[in-house]
Amino acid sequence: MSKGRFFFFLWIFFLFLLQNSVNYIFPGNTPPFLLMGVIFYALQEGPLFGMALGACAGMLLEVFTTGALGYQMAVFASCGGLSGFIASKIFRESILVQVFLPSTMLYFMTLFNFLIFKAQTGGIEGIFALSAAFRPWELLATALVSPAVFSFLRKVSPRSISR
Repeated sequence: MSKGRFFFFLWIFFLFLLQNSVNYIFPGNTPPFLLMGVIFYALQEGPLFGMALGACAGMLLEVFTTGALGYQMAVFASCGGLSGFIASKIFRESILVQVFLPSTMLYFMTLFNFLIFKAQTGGIEGIFALSAAFRPWELLATALVSPAVFSFLRKVSPRSISR
C-alpha cells in the first residue's frame, strides 16, 4: 500500500473517532463525519478505492458497536463506490456536490439501514420506508457541515491525487 493511501485510511479512522467523541457529548446530533470522509476520498480516488474505504469505515463501525456484522460494511462500501462512480460524471470540486452528495448519501444510507432493520424484524414497510428515512434536520446539518469538512480534508490530504 502506498504512503498516500495509508494516509487516507488514517484520516478515516480519525473521522471515526471524532464522530464517536462528538456523538458521546451530543447524542443524536452528530453530522456523519465518517460518511463525508468516505465520499471525499471516493470523489478523489474513484469507485474501487471508495468501495474499499467504505468497507473499512463500515468495519470500524461494526467492530465498535453492537449488532449483526456485515450490514454497515455493505452500506458504506456501496456509498463509497457510488460516490466514486459519480465523480467520473460530475465536477467533483463543485460546492453543489459538496452540499448535496453527502446529504443524498446520508438519506440512502438511512433508508438502507431502515430496510435492513425492518427485514430482520419481519415488518415490511413498502412506500412508507421512503418517508421514515427522511430526517430533515440530519440532512440539513449534513449539508451545512460538509463544505467545511471537505475543505479541511482538502487541506490535510496529500496534493498528489492518483486520478
